[in-house]
Amino acid sequence: MEVADDCPPPNWSVNSSNFQYNGNVTAIVYLDNTITGNPDDMLAAFYNDECRGVINGQLHPVYGYYYFPLTVYSNASSGEIMNYKFFQESSCEIFDLIETIEFLPDMIVGSMVTPFEFHYTSISDINVSLFAFLEGPFNGSSMTTYLNLFGLIPLSQPYNSAPWNYTGTENVESIPTDVGDWV
Repeated sequence: MEVADDCPPPNWSVNSSNFQYNGNVTAIVYLDNTITGNPDDMLAAFYNDECRGVINGQLHPVYGYYYFPLTVYSNASSGEIMNYKFFQESSCEIFDLIETIEFLPDMIVGSMVTPFEFHYTSISDINVSLFAFLEGPFNGSSMTTYLNLFGLIPLSQPYNSAPWNYTGTENVESIPTDVGDWV
């Protein structure tokens, strides 16, 4: 009896004989801050949309996690920035990894002892703490409404010229009395 494959792997392949140069990236992959991998997972390098290297996960003989000893190919001696994708067989998903690496002939990036780390972080896991320093009428501890008091706040957003070049079309019919400026 033949069992249907519910999650076929991506059709990533590379013909090494088409390239003059190669280099090596020995890496581990983190998905949402958790190291991941198994023998059916794949790490691939891409320049534009062309696959330039692909490897399945291999079990590290000492540390017990899966790593990816990837050979990457190019015909350029420099200047090609490689993007990386990770196929996770258990979820049947492809992840665009955050890090990029500039290709150099004979490069060696990472090792079995200190592998290069690739990461993917889902948007829901990003926490941002943000402070905004606003320009405008400021009296040392708070914003003032002096611009408004003297009728100097426009009814349309004023950021459509350099250096902002914002193309929004926000406008109001009147400026409330407690407003200090456009933000």
